[in-house]
Amino acid sequence: MRALIINLPKQWKTIVVSLLLVIGLILAGGYYFKTSNYLIPAEDLLTQALNQAFEAQSYRYTMVSQLYIDGKNQTWSDVTGEKADPHDLHLRGTMVNTPIELYQVGDTSYNKDPFTNRWYTVKGYDLTRQEILMMEVNPLANFNFKEVIEVNNIGKEKVQDKNCWVLECTADLENQLLEVLWQDFRFQFWVDREDHLLRKGQLTARSKTNPESLLTITTEFKDYNQPIQFEVPQV
Repeated sequence: MRALIINLPKQWKTIVVSLLLVIGLILAGGYYFKTSNYLIPAEDLLTQALNQAFEAQSYRYTMVSQLYIDGKNQTWSDVTGEKADPHDLHLRGTMVNTPIELYQVGDTSYNKDPFTNRWYTVKGYDLTRQEILMMEVNPLANFNFKEVIEVNNIGKEKVQDKNCWVLECTADLENQLLEVLWQDFRFQFWVDREDHLLRKGQLTARSKTNPESLLTITTEFKDYNQPIQFEVPQV
C-alpha cells in the first residue's frame, strides 16, 4: 500500500505550518487558563480572597447561624445585609425567631419594633458595636484570624452561578465573643476561580460545655464595591 504524498506549493506549506502553530498556541493558552489556578497555593488563594473582602468598601451578604443541640437543629439568625461602606448598613431578617430590621447611618440608628412595626431612631447610638449583633452586622468578623494553621484545596463547586474553589481551613479565630463558648473551629471557603473573590464562607465549632452541641455560621457575599444606597424610614 503506497503512502499518499501531497506536494504543496512552498507558500501553502508556510501557511499550513503557521496555522498549526497558531492552533497549538491557542490550545496551550486554554490549557494554561484552565489550570493556572492550580499553581496558586491554597493558603495564598485564601489570603487573597480574605484581603479583598476586608478591603471592600461595600457588599451585600446573607448569613444563617444554626445551633445543633440535643439532636435538633435550631436557627439562631437568618439575615440579609447590605453595607454601603465599612460602617453604614441595612440589616433585616430574624433572630431567635423574632423579626428584626435596622439601619445604621453615621451616628444615627433606626430600629423597627417587631411588635408594633414602628420605627425608632437614636442619635449617637451605634448598633454595629453591640456584641449581641456582632456576627450579623459584621459577618467578616467570623473570618478574622490570629493565625492560619492549615489550608487545603478540596475541590470545586458553584456558588451564585460562579465557579469556585473550595478551601478547607483550620485557624485561630480573633473573635473573643465566640471563643468564650466554642472551640475546635473549622472553616470552609468558596473562592471565585476567576477573580478570587470570596463568595461563601462557613464556620463550624463545638461547644466547650457540651461536645455534642455544634455551631454553624454560613455567609454568602456578592456585589463587592458596588454603589449601595439606603432609603431610611421616615420617623
